[in-house]
Amino acid sequence: IYINTEAFQSLVRRRLVAAVERITGGRAEIGSFHTIPFRLQVEVRNITVHGREAVTDVPLAHADNVIGRLKITSLLRSELAFHDLVFDHPVVHVVFYPDGTSNFPKRSSTFTTQASVEQLFALSITHLEFRQGRILWDDQTVPLDFSVRDTSLQMEYSYLHERYNGRFLLGLVDTRLQDCRPFAWMTSADFTLNSDSADFSSLKWNSGHSNLSASGQITNFRRPRLQAAYDAQVDLIEAASITRRRELRAGFLE
Repeated sequence: IYINTEAFQSLVRRRLVAAVERITGGRAEIGSFHTIPFRLQVEVRNITVHGREAVTDVPLAHADNVIGRLKITSLLRSELAFHDLVFDHPVVHVVFYPDGTSNFPKRSSTFTTQASVEQLFALSITHLEFRQGRILWDDQTVPLDFSVRDTSLQMEYSYLHERYNGRFLLGLVDTRLQDCRPFAWMTSADFTLNSDSADFSSLKWNSGHSNLSASGQITNFRRPRLQAAYDAQVDLIEAASITRRRELRAGFLE
C-alpha cells in the first residue's frame, strides 16, 4: 500500500533523479514513476537528461518510457540486475561546438585521495531492447532499434584523469540490415572515454564462424579518426547467406 502512495513515488523520483545526475553529470527530469511491486516492475515515463546544449536544442538524452523488471538477486547486491529493460523512442543527441567541446556535461573535479575514482554503476540485463530510437550525431541521424540478450556494463569515473573507464558485454544482438537476412552477433570491450577521444584496450566481436579482435583509439569525435591494430576472420559462406550473394559459394577471409 505504501509503495503506491504519492509520498513513496516522490521519494523514489527524487532519488532516481539524483542517481541519474550523479552518473551523467547532467541535469535530469522525470515525468512520472510507477511500480508493480509483486512483479518487481518499474516504469519511468518521460525521462530526460540535459547537457550543455541550449534550452531550445534537443536534450542530451530522452526516452518516452523506460520499463524494467528487476531480479530478486539485485536486491541483495550492489549491482543492478534486470530480467528486462525496454526503452521506448530513445533519443541521444551529441553536438560539437566550434571550440572543440561538446554538449556532454563536465563533472566536478573536486576529489579526495581516498575517493579519486568513483564507481558509477554496475549493471546486468538479461534482455535489453531499444524501440524506434535515434542517435543524433551533429548533423547525422543513426537509427537505434535493436534487441540484445545477456548485457552487462560497468562504469567508473576517475577524477584525477577526468575520464570514464568501462567494460561492456553484449551477449546476443539480433540485427536486420536493409536487403540482408537477419543475423546475430556478440561483442565485448574494455574502454576509456575522454572528452574528445576513446581508447579501447580490448574489443572482441563474433558472429557464427566470423570474428574480430582489436585495440586502438578514436580521436576527434567531431571528425572521428580511428587508429587500431586488428585481426579478423570472415566465413564467406555465412557472409554470402546474409547478403544474399549466391555467386559466392565458399571461402574464408583473413
